[in-house]
Amino acid sequence: WTGLDISPTALTTAKRRASDAGVGVKFAVGDATKLTGYTGAFDTVIDCGMFHCLDDDGKRSYAASVHRATRPGATLLLSCFSNAMPPDEEWPRSTVSEQTLRDVLGGAGCDIESLEPATVRRELDGTEVEMAFWNVRAQRRGS
Repeated sequence: WTGLDISPTALTTAKRRASDAGVGVKFAVGDATKLTGYTGAFDTVIDCGMFHCLDDDGKRSYAASVHRATRPGATLLLSCFSNAMPPDEEWPRSTVSEQTLRDVLGGAGCDIESLEPATVRRELDGTEVEMAFWNVRAQRRGS
């Protein structure tokens, strides 16, 4: 298992949580839009809530780097904010359309096997917030 994040602070928290859970994970600082040094390294990539943080160029760079860092047939599991979520001036956030997911991932050599809407309810600052997500399962095409 390898955990990558651009934030050393996030990795410190992740290391502590993995240790507390007794899980052996190798952690490293890494930029998901580059994934330098990981060519063909992974059979599975899990992205929970990062894709929607990227601008359009970043999304394309990310998808290309995931393709480069995975072996043919690898699985990408991705969860991101959906554009089905209504705008909120108090808590602005980037969202992603189904078409963007299809265009970006498909353009980078991934076949989407499933793309499902999901709703998550969470408490934020004492208020229950409902968030719309996309849960995506995609498979990397060969070479």
